[in-house]
Amino acid sequence: MRLQHLMSVAMIGCTTAVFCSVAVHTSLADLSRTLTQTAQAAPQPPAQAPDLTQLPPNGHEIFGTISTVNGDMITIVTRNGAQIEVDATEAVQAYQSVVLLVDEPVRIIGSFDSSNLLHATVITRGKQSHKLWPPDR
Repeated sequence: MRLQHLMSVAMIGCTTAVFCSVAVHTSLADLSRTLTQTAQAAPQPPAQAPDLTQLPPNGHEIFGTISTVNGDMITIVTRNGAQIEVDATEAVQAYQSVVLLVDEPVRIIGSFDSSNLLHATVITRGKQSHKLWPPDR
């Protein structure tokens, strides 16, 4: 019924009903074929977007929630409850840090020194739920 409606609408203004009917049939067939090909060729989204962040040598990417702030020194609590001391000086001075606030989730890129202090080069906002954080690396 919808096809008949489309054909009758398309034939308005046509001088030859046979020509218009063939034109409508061809264009509807082309449209159907195009829609079918598009649906079949549509790319499937990846299960998880690939991580494009290149880490520096000996670099780490850690997700956590800020538990304390003392100037450019912060403590974060990771998804498994571990506390990590972070020196945010480099990230802050290079304008590569969000505002550091307690209870805010963050993603930190940096490297650990011999005393297990994480020196951050980049601090960005993290997703609110730790279930949405990618694995630390």
